[in-house]
Amino acid sequence: MEGVDRWIPHSLMTHPGGHSKAIAALPIEVGALIKIIQGVLVHSDW
Repeated sequence: MEGVDRWIPHSLMTHPGGHSKAIAALPIEVGALIKIIQGVLVHSDW
């Protein structure tokens, strides 16, 4: 695959599975997502 098409399909690590509805309910605004994610998501390098 070339270009952006390479990043479109899900892998085993990124497939939402049964969480699809919860993900679809998240806001699309970056600021709102930041407020939800901060304090919850921890990067593996931390």
